[in-house]
Amino acid sequence: MALVLVLTQLTMGILLYFLSPLGISNFSGEAMKNATSRLFLVEHPLMMIIGIAVVIFGFINASASKNDHQKNKKMTILFGIGLILILSRIPWSIWF
Repeated sequence: MALVLVLTQLTMGILLYFLSPLGISNFSGEAMKNATSRLFLVEHPLMMIIGIAVVIFGFINASASKNDHQKNKKMTILFGIGLILILSRIPWSIWF
C-alpha cells in the first residue's frame, strides 16, 4: 500500500513540477540565489525522489527476505528513513 501511495505521489509531483509556475519554468540563475525558489526548484524534488527511491528499495529488499521478522524490520527501517527524507524537505514554513 505504501509503495502505491509513494508512486502516485511521485507521478503527481512530476506533473506539478512541469506544470507549476514554481517548477521548471522558474529555472534561472537568479532563482538559484533565492532560498525559496531553490527549495521548490531543486531541493524539494531531489529529496522527494531520493526518499521515494529508499521506500522502493525497502519494499524490494524486504520482499526478498524469507523470515517475516527480518522482512518487517527491513521495511520499518527503510520506510522510516524514506519518510524522514520526505518530511525533511516539505516546505512547512511556507504552508503555515
